[in-house]
Amino acid sequence: MAKKFMYITYYYPPRGGIGTIRVLKFQAQLIRMEASWQSLILTPDDSAPSGMKWDAEFSYDDVYEVIRTRYIDIVPRKGTGSLSKRTKPSSGRFTLSRLAHELIVPDTRIGWVFPGREAALRRLLTKDIDLIYSTSPPETSHLIARDIAKYTGLPWIAEIRDPWGLKYDDIKKTSPRQAIDRQLEKWALRYATSLVVPTSGMKRAYQKIYPKKSITLIRNSFDPEHFAIIGDSPSLDTFTLLHAGTIYSQELLEMFLEGLEIFLGANPSFKRKLFLAFCGPKNAYLEKIYAYKDYVLSPPDPVSYHDTLRGLKRANLIVVFNASDIAVPAKLYEAIGSGNPVLLITKNQQSEAANITGNIRSGFVATSPEEVRAALGCVYGFWKDSMIIPPTENQIRPYSLETQTTALVKLFDNTSPRYHVGVDLAKGKDYSAIHYVQIPKELL
Repeated sequence: MAKKFMYITYYYPPRGGIGTIRVLKFQAQLIRMEASWQSLILTPDDSAPSGMKWDAEFSYDDVYEVIRTRYIDIVPRKGTGSLSKRTKPSSGRFTLSRLAHELIVPDTRIGWVFPGREAALRRLLTKDIDLIYSTSPPETSHLIARDIAKYTGLPWIAEIRDPWGLKYDDIKKTSPRQAIDRQLEKWALRYATSLVVPTSGMKRAYQKIYPKKSITLIRNSFDPEHFAIIGDSPSLDTFTLLHAGTIYSQELLEMFLEGLEIFLGANPSFKRKLFLAFCGPKNAYLEKIYAYKDYVLSPPDPVSYHDTLRGLKRANLIVVFNASDIAVPAKLYEAIGSGNPVLLITKNQQSEAANITGNIRSGFVATSPEEVRAALGCVYGFWKDSMIIPPTENQIRPYSLETQTTALVKLFDNTSPRYHVGVDLAKGKDYSAIHYVQIPKELL
């Protein structure tokens, strides 16, 4: 009999973004693996705001149970868009939104807590759920999961995709807000059985904060089946240099453009063969790109997830920007999975993203314009000679969806009470049945 976990996630179609992609990937792989676990999705209804909409061709509402709850929006806004806490505002009109991100704790999705908790506890009355799994951002998801774990006694795994109370170099927070987040995080995660994080750097950092908690590394990943369906390959007639995603660092963008200028100065004929493509949201940083309009290929805005994957598969060189030492862009894994050369632009040669890229045969890491020029020269030389040097299977397998989902299933099995039979003598706990604490009527 399959076991069931409640997946508490704000990001789920029709809302888009990396959070949605991660959930859908795990769901797809659980189906393929015929795993012993099934998910029950708890997510807000379609009225909940999101900066991106899901426009790909697949979701799993017809396969898994999905509970769409009411949502109370406490932030006045025009339309359905919202300002990401990472995105630098380009004008004064975003001042109110920035202020909301600083003052509302833990985040501007807090209006989901009460409707989400009520719907979750009502569903749990059937007593067929074995485990709670919540994912952030937004951190509101963990507040819902905390109450469920407290009132039901179910094991709870909290997935922290972006650091919450942890100091993080590319999420700007004021010092008082940082202190509040740190205390709220400790209060909320008190009932968490274990934590999941997407990078080794985050795992080391959180182990220092929570030395008694089990912390598991479950990375973002690439799905080889997506690329197999696309089936395209890079052109030998034109050289496509592609970046997919949002650009957050003007410094790294300028480093890349300076290195490109140096290379073009030494190879003027290359300009006639170059397409420089940027797939993703437009922001102030991309204004510098438009100076290269003689050879910029501007894709439609926005670009769908599948079109982005198709672009990665067709690119001769994929450019990824990373300004953090412990964060790893999700697009890096998909770039690696495409099998095409990858150029990581970063500040630190020893960052986690740099180590991953540098260990791939087709990976290049640049921390200066000269290193950008050298990487372009190397890839251009292979391209002129019609040579393809893809990464090896052993190099990319650790970042595949199958590898990461297998690790997730193992974590679920080791966490779920039904995985254990009888009494664990070492801990003196009876795992023969799930124990539900009586849920107070006032919460229903």
